[in-house]
Amino acid sequence: MRLRISIESVRPVKPVSARKILASNMTIEEISKDILAQEGNISYRGHISLEESAYQLTNIKMAFAKNNLTLNADVIESQNGSAPSNATIILGRLTVDTTSQEGAKKGQGELIINEGLHSGGYQVLLDMLH
Repeated sequence: MRLRISIESVRPVKPVSARKILASNMTIEEISKDILAQEGNISYRGHISLEESAYQLTNIKMAFAKNNLTLNADVIESQNGSAPSNATIILGRLTVDTTSQEGAKKGQGELIINEGLHSGGYQVLLDMLH
């Protein structure tokens, strides 16, 4: 079975900071460093595709340590681009632990889906792009 996982970090930038950045002559790399240096809440949003079925990830928690990353997220039905509502039903859970060894990133974990077409437990083995 084919599983695709996509997660992105989102860091809100204040309008005043955005205007300042747009007015500057900084390169993309300089802008990225500037934004990363600013304090702020990082949130994550993501989705998975299991075969032809799409699901959103919510309550995404990432824990970083040395060369390791632990990911925990709830799996919900896809909301067609809208944000999950309070009435969203959690269908399952994704848990993945990753490591970097000799330049290669690998991950393993578990995907559990409690309802629907793909209900069941799945072992997850990942070769990560970045």
